[in-house]
Amino acid sequence: MTCPYTVDIAAYVLDALEPAEAQRLREHLAGCPGCLPAYDELSGLPTLLDRITQSDLDGVATELPEEVRDALLARAAARPDRRVG
Repeated sequence: MTCPYTVDIAAYVLDALEPAEAQRLREHLAGCPGCLPAYDELSGLPTLLDRITQSDLDGVATELPEEVRDALLARAAARPDRRVG
């Protein structure tokens, strides 16, 4: 059986969770052997996503969960060398 918290790991790694949700997930990760590998796998994602541009997101952004999509767009918009929109 898959842990129901695994769906929140990507949003957590992208800092897209509310503070209380992030704290809940941090506490969960400390004791869940099923979620730890997923976290380890996704933990490098922010570094890779720092390279993403708006054109990279075109066509796939609508298929992402809303909180992940919003976090990606905000991250891309925050970089001074990239423009989103």
